[in-house]
Amino acid sequence: MAFDAQKSAAVAAVAKAKASAQAAALKMQDAEDAQSQAVADATAAQSAVFAIQPDPVLPPVVVPPVITVTPDGYASSVTDKNGVVWTIVNGQIAINGTVNGATSTVSKLYAKAGVCYFVNASGVWYIPNPAGGPSTQTSDPTAPVVVPPTGGGSAQTGWTDTAPLGYSGTAKLLTSWTAASGALPANASPNRSRGGPKDTGVSGPFNGPTSDGGGENACFAPSQVRIQNGELILSAAKNTSGGNLGYQSGCVNWFDIPWGDNTALEAMVWMADGVGLWPALWGWGNRNWSGPYRELDVIEKWENGDYTDNYHKSPNYGNYPGHPAGWGPADVGNRWVRVLFTMKGGKMSPYADGKLYTEGVMNETPDLTYDLAFNLAILNSRTPVLGDGAKLGYWKLWQI
Repeated sequence: MAFDAQKSAAVAAVAKAKASAQAAALKMQDAEDAQSQAVADATAAQSAVFAIQPDPVLPPVVVPPVITVTPDGYASSVTDKNGVVWTIVNGQIAINGTVNGATSTVSKLYAKAGVCYFVNASGVWYIPNPAGGPSTQTSDPTAPVVVPPTGGGSAQTGWTDTAPLGYSGTAKLLTSWTAASGALPANASPNRSRGGPKDTGVSGPFNGPTSDGGGENACFAPSQVRIQNGELILSAAKNTSGGNLGYQSGCVNWFDIPWGDNTALEAMVWMADGVGLWPALWGWGNRNWSGPYRELDVIEKWENGDYTDNYHKSPNYGNYPGHPAGWGPADVGNRWVRVLFTMKGGKMSPYADGKLYTEGVMNETPDLTYDLAFNLAILNSRTPVLGDGAKLGYWKLWQI
C-alpha cells in the first residue's frame, strides 16, 4: 500500500511538470509570434514610405577623353596636353584647323612636355595662344637645359668626361685641357702665335693702338703666363720687351680646335675687376686678321665690372651684347665663373653659371676649326691695374 501511494505521487508530479513545461513553451511561442509580427509591420511601413518616393536621379558618368600628347621634338602637327591640335597653314598657326591671323612666317613646330612651341623665319620662338591673337615670345625650347653648378670656387670643381656640367642632353668629349696637367699641350702657345708651348717669342696685340686712343697697349709675352696650383694665370706688367707698347700681358692660344656646329665649349674662368683690363676667352677662325674673320666670344669682361659678352662678333656676324638676366655688371668679377657656349643648328647660346645670356643666330656656316684664345688685353689710354688679371681652370669641347 505504501509503495502504491508513492508511485501515484510520482506520476502526479511528472504530470504537473509536463503541464508547466507546455505552458512555458506556449508563452515563448507567443513571444516569437509577436516579434515576427513586429518585424513584418516595420517592413510593411518602410515599403509604404519608399512607394511614395521617386527613385533618385544620378548624374551621368563623364569619361574624360584620352589625349595622345605629341612626343618631344619637331613635328608637323602637335597635340598639346589640353588636346589642342596645332598645325601650320601657309606660314600661320592653326588651332584645331582654325588659322590664327595674328601669326606669320611660322617655319616649324616643336613639342616639349605637352606644350606647343613655334619658331618664325627670324629664329624667334613663341608659345601660341589657344584663344587666338598674339603669341607669347619665349626662349628656345630646343636649347640644352643648364642648371647652376654646385660646389665652391675651385677651378677644378665638377670636372667630368661624360657631359658638360648641368647639361641635360647627350654629349661626347672631343678635346680638353686642364691646368691641373701642369703644362701646355703641343697645340698651344704662351702667346698669340702657333709656335707651340716652347715658343718664347713676344706677340703683338690682337687690336693695335689707334691714333684716337683706342685699341690695345700691350704685347703678349710668355713671361706673363704661368701655371700654378692647378690654374692658368695671366698677368699684366710694364713692358720690358721693347717696342712702342707700354705694357706686356699674357695670352695662350690653342690652335686647330674642332669647334664647329653642334658643339659646346665648357670652361672655368676667373676675370679681375680693374681699370684698363680686358680679359676674354674666345675663338677666332680663318686667322686672316686683315680681312673678314669669324670670332666666337665665349665670355669677356671690359674694365672694372663692365661685362660685355659680345660673344658673336665679326664683319660676317652680328653683335649680341648682354649679360645673364638679373646680374649686375660686377657679378662676374673677381670670382670663378663656369661658362658653357653651345652652337647647335646655327644658334649660339652662352651660359654663365647656368644663366643664359642673349642668344645669337649665325648667318653663315661656322669654320670647322678655330684657334681658342685666352688673353688679358690692356686697353689703350688707360693706366691699368697690374698683376694677375685672368685665370683659367680648364676647358672642354663637346659634341652635342
